[in-house]
Amino acid sequence: MVGCIFVFFEHPFDIGDRVQVYNMSASIATSCIVKQQSLLYTVFQRIDNQQLLQITNERLIQKRIENVTRSGANRETRSIFVDVRTTFVDIMHLRTELEAFLKANPRDYMPNLGLNVIDVAELNKIEIRVAWIHKNNWSNEPLRAKRSGRFMCALVAAIRKVPIMRPGGVPLGTEERPYWTAQITNSEGKEILEKKKAGGPMLLDEEARRKREVAREKEDAARESFTKVPASLTEKKAVTTGADLEGLVGPGVVGMRNKAGSGNGLYYP
Repeated sequence: MVGCIFVFFEHPFDIGDRVQVYNMSASIATSCIVKQQSLLYTVFQRIDNQQLLQITNERLIQKRIENVTRSGANRETRSIFVDVRTTFVDIMHLRTELEAFLKANPRDYMPNLGLNVIDVAELNKIEIRVAWIHKNNWSNEPLRAKRSGRFMCALVAAIRKVPIMRPGGVPLGTEERPYWTAQITNSEGKEILEKKKAGGPMLLDEEARRKREVAREKEDAARESFTKVPASLTEKKAVTTGADLEGLVGPGVVGMRNKAGSGNGLYYP
């Protein structure tokens, strides 16, 4: 009786949907794909290890279930900690870089970006939370992971480009703030001064700048190659028994489906 109510009346998911299954006493969820459903039990396939998980409907009705597939576009957030001396100009530069990345990839992400200062901890670091929205509903795990990693790589590249420093700033003795001592003779000191007047160090700086530009171009090319989404992952596959509404998917109607047995009746699951 419990299985009939759960399957036919509550109907929280369809075969092929991606769901988050929570235990009542725990806040950690298990990500699964619905593989099989009957009156007595439901079979899931776990995302993390691809193992099959069977749960009776009597136990399943007592758990908290979040249907990711029916939720439409999904939001992902990350927190980063930066030095408290970071200027708001740099933070706005970071927002500009990330918004440009989202606009350059309209097939993968929504153009809206959330970037907020959440907290100032111990007066030495600022917590910034970055939020972005995927255009898919995470039912395709390889595609979701690839798009998530691609945005994270863009975030790292933007932080390096601005640049934004970690809490405590750059320590003395690193490449950004080199520190060393050397003893030289008077003749060597005069030679260094003459080279400086002749513009020798400027030529060295120009050569170093060109090397950094070449290294940066190589880094950008490697990042694009690493984060490129394979064409095989973008192919649309039928992974749900819900009827899609062709031509009606847009702002305000994401997640709408045909109500079973009601013709053109639409509802939000």
